Amino acid sequence: MAPEIRFGVVGRVQGGPYNDWYIYIRLSGSPEAPESAYMLYGCTDATFTFTPERNGYFDLWLENYAALEASIARHFPAIAWQEQIAAPRFQSSARLRRLIQRLRTRITPAEGSSATDQSDSSDEKH
Repeated sequence: MAPEIRFGVVGRVQGGPYNDWYIYIRLSGSPEAPESAYMLYGCTDATFTFTPERNGYFDLWLENYAALEASIARHFPAIAWQEQIAAPRFQSSARLRRLIQRLRTRITPAEGSSATDQSDSSDEKH
C-alpha cells in the first residue's frame, strides 16, 4: 500500500533508500485537473536548504498525478507528515515559469492547436 500523499506539508520518509530524508510536494493547479504538474523535493535537512558539503538534495518534476503516485509508491515505503515543520520556500524565476509553461504546452496541447517551438526572445540571461 502506497503512503498518503499530502501537498504543502513536510514529510519524513520512513524506510527505503531515502530513510530519514524529508520530502515536500508542490502542485500547480488542483489534483483533479489533468494538466496539473507536481514538484517533489527531497532533502536530508528539514529546511530544504541545499549545501553539498552538509546534506543531500533532489527535486523531481512529475507530469501528472499518476506519475506522482507511482514515484511515491516506488521510493517511499512510509511517510510521517510533519505539520509542525514550517513549509520550505522555493524561489522561482520568470524564466523558469516560462519554461514550465512551454513544456506543459508541448505535453498537453490545447484542443485544435499544435505544440510548436516558440522561442521567447525575452528570456533573461543568468
